[in-house]
Amino acid sequence: MATAPPFAVQSGYTSEDSSQLTVAYGPTTFIISVCFKGIEETPWGRRYLQRVNKKPLDPSDGAVLDDSDFLIDRCKTLLLELADVASIQGLAVEALCHSPTYRLRLLGSTNEAEAQDTPGTDGIRITGSDHVSYEPSHNLFPLLISELPASCAAIPRIPASDLILATAEGRADPREAANIQGKVILRAAAAAEEGGSGVGRAMYFKPSFGRGSQFEREAQILGRIAELDLHKEYRFSQLVGLVTTSPSRDEDQNQEMAVVGMLLHLIPTGPNGGNFLSATVQARKDTFPQWKAEVEEMVTVLHEHDLVWGDVNAGNVVIDEADTAWVIDFGGSNNAEFVDDELAETKEGDWQGVGRLFAVWLVEPPYHSGE
Repeated sequence: MATAPPFAVQSGYTSEDSSQLTVAYGPTTFIISVCFKGIEETPWGRRYLQRVNKKPLDPSDGAVLDDSDFLIDRCKTLLLELADVASIQGLAVEALCHSPTYRLRLLGSTNEAEAQDTPGTDGIRITGSDHVSYEPSHNLFPLLISELPASCAAIPRIPASDLILATAEGRADPREAANIQGKVILRAAAAAEEGGSGVGRAMYFKPSFGRGSQFEREAQILGRIAELDLHKEYRFSQLVGLVTTSPSRDEDQNQEMAVVGMLLHLIPTGPNGGNFLSATVQARKDTFPQWKAEVEEMVTVLHEHDLVWGDVNAGNVVIDEADTAWVIDFGGSNNAEFVDDELAETKEGDWQGVGRLFAVWLVEPPYHSGE
């Protein structure tokens, strides 16, 4: 029997007088705040303040859990009552654009009657469970279509409601609780419109994650690659379209649509493929010269069309099931391990990155993904 999906910690912070943790369970988001004043005299509050280094640790307190685990454990019963879907797998991407969101606060109880969830046991009450809003979750960051560069106007639009989050095999797995970037299934009707057989097709969803300039750069470059028909001969990430969402029930229905990511063709990697962070790929040293030549040819083609890869690193070369190399991720920026900061997003930087990848990094990889 499958185990229950874990709570996925999205973000958090601790200040002098409070802390906040954002967690997701399936499509539901919980923003949990703790006000230190008023909890310090409660049994639970004392233990929590020790964990966030606001009180000396009491040796008699037993094993010290991570403070986020300790906070989630305190709220767990209530969170499970409020979250009626345990996994995002099998849901449409649109569901994550308008996810149930609760803002909970942990306060000191003044009497046992006020203590919610576990009355009278630890002096804590939780407020905010009676109000829900509907907001983007899992770090989705919608970008208004009107704010995208003009060059993105011709890129096809794919409704987020047409994309189903799924596993590599195309099956919804309830244990895959939190991973939003990756494989999706294009609904059958939409697949037929895209020229498919009418059967749902596996593709790759890449969210914007709030990286506006990087997202725009990648959309522009992939759009240009498509205009030039470079996919017919070379293996670059292939853009299907921009993924769009409509206003939520809490928003003005006249508000314009927004983009939450891009849809790419899925690169089939098979058991021996993946990116260069994979230990399996790193072990295939006899094939490095072939892959190096393929990557160099693709970088040359990009530069001939005045395009710059920009983010050369071990994670952005993918080996497919046919043992050929693909160049992916055109969001720009740079990884200083491969490209010096002063050469970021330049043709010279691309060649520096390719050189370091094959002549230095792959000679003795410092780490791998553990696959």
